[in-house]
Parts: sequence; C-alpha cells; structure tokens
Amino acid sequence: MEAPPPGCRRRRRRGPYDGISISAQVAGSNSLVSFESCNGRPAGGAKSRLFVPRAEVRGGAAEFAARVEPPVAGPHEIRVRAAIIEQHKEVESDTAFESRP
Repeated sequence: MEAPPPGCRRRRRRGPYDGISISAQVAGSNSLVSFESCNGRPAGGAKSRLFVPRAEVRGGAAEFAARVEPPVAGPHEIRVRAAIIEQHKEVESDTAFESRP
C-alpha cells in the first residue's frame, strides 16, 4: 500500500461499517466548507458534512475536494474530522488540522 498524501491518515477497519462521515470547519471564522467532489464524483453541494458509503471507500480512503465559502482573507486553519459509522453510531474517529496561507 502506498503512503497517504501529507495530512492524510489511512485506517483499516475490520468488520462491518456503514460508511465514513467527514465534517470540516474553518477555525475562527463564519465561513463554511463546501464539498465539491468525492472520489471524482460531484458531492451534491454538501455543506460542512459529507457521508461516504462503504461501497465508495477505495483502499481504506476517500478523496474529496472542498472549498471555503466565502473565502477567508489571510492565514487560516481548517479542521477536518472523519468518523467511521456503524449502525448509526460513531465507532472510531480522527481529526486533522490543515493550515492555509
């Protein structure tokens, strides 16, 4: 398995799960994170939260593109949290922070 891109974590979940819930927010701002695509397909205009069904998780990862609306002037930090969902319950989660100039 190849190494994940910088800032990404790859987890292997044994057993059943329904999917991955991804949420994002801009720290210290009223701006929203708008998900544009997931695994190369349109995300349907999801704001701040995206659910990726298990069938769409490839190799333990889901790739997504997002943008901040309205754009934030100056440096800012984006908090991205991914949670594994099983039978409507969160069973595991991880949070990453990404700084932007």
